[in-house]
Amino acid sequence: MSSTMYQRALVIGTGTLAEEVTAILANRGIEVQQQSTLYEKAGGPKPELIFHLWFPEPGKHSAKDVSDYPRELLQHGQEACAELASSYPSSAIIHFAFLPAIFVGTELEDHASTLRGGITGVTRTLARKFGKQGVRVTCVQAGLVDMPETMLWVSDVVKEVQVPTKRWANPNEIAKFLVFLAADSLYTTGQTMIIDGGLTAGISGT
Repeated sequence: MSSTMYQRALVIGTGTLAEEVTAILANRGIEVQQQSTLYEKAGGPKPELIFHLWFPEPGKHSAKDVSDYPRELLQHGQEACAELASSYPSSAIIHFAFLPAIFVGTELEDHASTLRGGITGVTRTLARKFGKQGVRVTCVQAGLVDMPETMLWVSDVVKEVQVPTKRWANPNEIAKFLVFLAADSLYTTGQTMIIDGGLTAGISGT
């Protein structure tokens, strides 16, 4: 199945990354539905591709919200995968999370690893449970991405981090990778991909 056979996608989340993913999908002729949270119900035909792009916001989301998210993601994912499996022979869910490095020096520093690990676990669970029915579930974890939402979190400590590639990612680079995993990488499932410019490769001591 080529990406041109996908007709509809659902993007869950708001902000720059969601906008970038939506634009790329639209350029590929894929109709995009959007909702800001897991709890909304998008109308219209069921999507074949789902992107979970939630990102905690300062002053709005607490450590409890971060801790609760993987459980909520699992519940939503089980329902979504069951619908996808019954409707489409090949479909995908893409989870997204930032690496804990982005939250160093903030009130979420001690909780970011739980969020990352929880999303990874949900990804593997859903991939194993629904893989036989044609549903792929993959996770992308990003390092330092230069966009307004991340800059609201970034502490002075993080600003001084030396990325091996000598720059932060731009959101379009991350969005392209998310869409690639959903629409093109049809043999990839149950995996967590890290895109961080070498930040976690040991070169920077991170």
